[in-house]
Amino acid sequence: MIEIGGKPIIWHIMKIYSAHGINVFWANLPLHLLLNIASIGYLVLTGRAGVIQRAKRDSLHGLGRMLECRKAIRAAREASALELRRAMKTGLMALFLRT
Repeated sequence: MIEIGGKPIIWHIMKIYSAHGINVFWANLPLHLLLNIASIGYLVLTGRAGVIQRAKRDSLHGLGRMLECRKAIRAAREASALELRRAMKTGLMALFLRT
């Protein structure tokens, strides 16, 4: 599985999309699919179809486990999504300067 920081690439893509809302996901989905198809075509033409096949299989294989881990993280967090957004808006120090 191709990983960045111990997480599958698809995890990072889903995390970025979810951080910006569902509308961003749907707006970028056609471009994402087009780039995937183009990369698959390029790798097939250059004789490296096995590479992309393994990468896609591994990312889909790890997706269920990633979603379960994400559910556990969300259930265990102490701050609400609204509190996180407010903190990110005001800066990191706002978390430590609460009264």
